[in-house]
Amino acid sequence: MHGSFKVETVGSDGASVVGASPYGRILLGTKDEPGLVTFEITDEPGSWFRSARGDAIVGLGAGIRTKSLEVIAPGSSVNFIMSDTNAVHTISSLLWPTGAHHIPSNQTDAYRGGGIAKLDTPGLYVFTCKIHPYMFGAVIVDDPETADSNGNLALDLGDKASNFKIDLATGIKGLPTNSDLAIRLLKTFFVATSPGNWQDYSSGSWNVKFPDLPVVISGAPFSTVLTDGGFTTPLNILDIPPTSLPTSTPPTVKGVGEVWVNTQFEKTAGKYKAGTITVVDTTNWTVKRKIALPGINMNNPHNMWPTRDQSVIYATQWFDNKLTLINRENGQLIKNIQVGYAPSHVMTLPSTDDLTIAINGENGISVMPAGTTTVTKMMPTQAHGHTSASPHGHWVSADGSKIITPNINTGDVGIYAADGDIQSRTATGQGAPGAHPIAIGMMPDSSKIYATNLLHHSLSVLNGHTGELIKTINLIADYNPITGAFADNDGNGEIAVGVLPIQTPVSPDGKAVVIAATGGQILVIDTATDKIVKMFGCDPGCHGANFGAKKDGGYYAYVTSKFSNRLTVVDVDPNGDGDLSDAKIAGYVSLVDNGSNAKDDTVSGLPGFGGQGVLAIPNVYNGWVQNLPEDWKSGLTAAQRDPVGAH
Repeated sequence: MHGSFKVETVGSDGASVVGASPYGRILLGTKDEPGLVTFEITDEPGSWFRSARGDAIVGLGAGIRTKSLEVIAPGSSVNFIMSDTNAVHTISSLLWPTGAHHIPSNQTDAYRGGGIAKLDTPGLYVFTCKIHPYMFGAVIVDDPETADSNGNLALDLGDKASNFKIDLATGIKGLPTNSDLAIRLLKTFFVATSPGNWQDYSSGSWNVKFPDLPVVISGAPFSTVLTDGGFTTPLNILDIPPTSLPTSTPPTVKGVGEVWVNTQFEKTAGKYKAGTITVVDTTNWTVKRKIALPGINMNNPHNMWPTRDQSVIYATQWFDNKLTLINRENGQLIKNIQVGYAPSHVMTLPSTDDLTIAINGENGISVMPAGTTTVTKMMPTQAHGHTSASPHGHWVSADGSKIITPNINTGDVGIYAADGDIQSRTATGQGAPGAHPIAIGMMPDSSKIYATNLLHHSLSVLNGHTGELIKTINLIADYNPITGAFADNDGNGEIAVGVLPIQTPVSPDGKAVVIAATGGQILVIDTATDKIVKMFGCDPGCHGANFGAKKDGGYYAYVTSKFSNRLTVVDVDPNGDGDLSDAKIAGYVSLVDNGSNAKDDTVSGLPGFGGQGVLAIPNVYNGWVQNLPEDWKSGLTAAQRDPVGAH
């Protein structure tokens, strides 16, 4: 049997229409026909959206270090495939040129598959996964009519018809591409997707390079050539000068016990998926153990929690569908359990020690009874038939009666009874589309809930009993996104910003909230006033935060960063007087294999990188600390053993 297939336009002469081709109008393409480029969605650090010809693009030189950038002509298409990932993802628009057709793409359910998008309007398009929001793929649709004064290629970051502006998923429209915020977003992309641009403290220096490519923007003081109402400037003008990185100086006051860090991007020789767990001994601030679990090919471990007796550590594999049980004392595998796609955070109920697991790629909280290794139910975080909530960094009340989730896909915070009953749902981010609530903190007496909104750069404060919104704290009030100027615009006496906030734990004594902001800041908030009282600089990709006991009283906040390989230790109240204005960075701890620590595999790349989930042992939060075995309680002060009763 023989047949043929043609595509033709209505009313045409019957000639077949040329379809998109990888040889067409794309960078390095050879034919004058619609082009096609492909991004493979992967679990690979830095190359989460990896161009199928990424090696060739990097090979062009010009300082291109990322494999997540493509250049095509208007009318060309982008093909997304998920053949190298164990998780579910979304292919969602993060930013796009103002006036773009058929954009934004806001995928409401994560899945394993792919899709094709045709892009017509010139400008920059950045796609992300809402489940794993540092996965980036960028496409520049280049207008061939736009060139510099010498007729050379100049890549459009926006469309000429809109004066080269862009729109953002958060609802911002018409943002000039010469604005400080647009430049910061560009820098974030080229750091996140280029491991060569990450801060490697074991190397002693940091050398960030941006591509030496001319781009057309709205107009900027650092521009070089005026062209057609826009300006062209080489991106490498944004390069950060080579910086000497200091040797990590640990705190002078010891901690209590251990700190477990999900070094999620670290690679080892015995497996092809990234991710280790790094255990730090707080009595001497050195790496005690590296856990890679090559026998199960542990994949991107993201967050952890201990059993009541601290003998077992639960770790989620965020780019997979597994929960791993680890023997705390020797780092060995107990069991690897399938729990649901993209499990993000895990916590026990202090009342029963039953386990709750946020299934970020689906619509619920999986429950595993204490002492068992089987998930018995999944509590839905959204009513049947409604859009999946995709919960991320949940928290549990101190009495175990409530589970609170930040629902990234529905833009709200949910309060659920321990039996799964939905008690309240509160919108966050002042109703902004794509606010992306991502993590929860809770007062030790359950009176208030704190929820960070990643893309809205804000912190929502809710009533812990009713879920009613009390206050929205604008974490970038002191920042002008157009000029980049900083000033005390909110009148709290402190110039402080938190760009892209993530984890937000409340100290066990209820005095402070610490926010790790991936834009490179650590914020300290006084819970008595719900105002920012301190800001510290943080490494690129600042992500995880959790509290642990400080020796002889008080607490340390341990903060991790995705794109560096050290742990930051913050002392929110050094003298214990309740005045947080003297909060300080107590020190830094290297997360690099020191050669003498215990390990189950050999580190082969990205040493100590990918800091995300962080857990202090023993668990000293109210509701859990009271259930510690006596051998763990003996290392704590009376106030640490009863953080609420002491006040």
